[in-house]
Amino acid sequence: MRVNSLKPFPYEPGAPAPLRLRVKKEIRFGECDPMGVVWHGNYAQYFEEAREVFSRACGLGFDVLQRAGVVFPVKTLFFDYCKPLRYGREYIVEIVAHWSEAMRVNAEYFIFDQQEELCTRGFSVQLLVDVQGRLVLDAPPFYQEFKDNWAKGNFSGFQNTQRIF
Repeated sequence: MRVNSLKPFPYEPGAPAPLRLRVKKEIRFGECDPMGVVWHGNYAQYFEEAREVFSRACGLGFDVLQRAGVVFPVKTLFFDYCKPLRYGREYIVEIVAHWSEAMRVNAEYFIFDQQEELCTRGFSVQLLVDVQGRLVLDAPPFYQEFKDNWAKGNFSGFQNTQRIF
């Protein structure tokens, strides 16, 4: 699959615009192999860290999910590696959430180096389930509020880059 052809979530006519958030970090020594290149298994953690910052900013933090008795386990996770990241350098993860009528989170991820060159891209699908693992089909109040706010354009400040360590 070519990088340019990766479009995991087609646009749904009438759907709200995707939400975007950028997170900046520095690569730590323990994330690299002996050559100073980030080990491929760490990219899932980079995606997750960006998704966690995004979720908290949307009011969907783990504490909210826990109180509601639901979780968002990963159903699908895909990576396309384009260029290696190296020790000691900063990188940016951009998460792009795509609208879905279903009880799921569709997210694309783009990892850029300090020169804003694309290093990795990928996507994940997470499904809303209760703590017994049963698929949730009707939006709990907190999730309906999130979707209503998104549909109304109340998340317009999401273009900001946040630094996490």
